[in-house]
Amino acid sequence: MTITLTLARTSIRSTVFLLVLMATTAWTEPSIIEANPNTDARQLLQEAMHQDEALGNATAALDLYARVISAATSEERGVAATAQLRLGLLYERLQRDAEAQQAFIAVVTDYANEHDIVQQAQARITRTASNRDESGIAARRVWDGPGVDLEGAPS
Repeated sequence: MTITLTLARTSIRSTVFLLVLMATTAWTEPSIIEANPNTDARQLLQEAMHQDEALGNATAALDLYARVISAATSEERGVAATAQLRLGLLYERLQRDAEAQQAFIAVVTDYANEHDIVQQAQARITRTASNRDESGIAARRVWDGPGVDLEGAPS
């Protein structure tokens, strides 16, 4: 009789453990959005921004920004424009200048009614064009602001 009770307790413990493990795995999935293709563009944008800014996962962010652009409805054009701009900014950070320029140009041409976003994209296009000389070498400021040490002391 004791053997049966011990086996029953072990079986219950194993079952409970497996259920808890399955529930934990489902809740801590890296991206719930990837499992649901019908997620709206705003949620995709939030996930893309999280992957980009918080986790530093550029590959996932690039994919999600592209999905936002393709999934956005006509009512979500602002969301798509934001994703297109952020796609360009991410390409710029990755030093993929040609793709960044294409993304910024797409913002200007495809989302002309989104004035604030278009202005940001135009500023990026102009800045990149003015920083590039004929040899293809680009100059960009990497350290700027009030905290800059102008004496050249090591940090």
